[in-house]
Amino acid sequence: MSGIDKKKQIKHLFKGYRTMNRRMQRELSSLGIEVVKRRKHWILKVDEKVFSCPSSGSDWRGGLNLAHEIMHSL
Repeated sequence: MSGIDKKKQIKHLFKGYRTMNRRMQRELSSLGIEVVKRRKHWILKVDEKVFSCPSSGSDWRGGLNLAHEIMHSL
């Protein structure tokens, strides 16, 4: 999968993010992103970088902001 396709898929996954579900975990894993549950957050590991994702997002922009951070690191 090319880098552009990977970035588009990440953006699509986090659009309207509210909670992490099993389908999203599987798709992130297939993209090479390790997903680990902590107490109130999900930890996403991309290569050597670590991102924190809330268990329940508060607004619709949160997911897109996180997707942008992940895409920028790729």
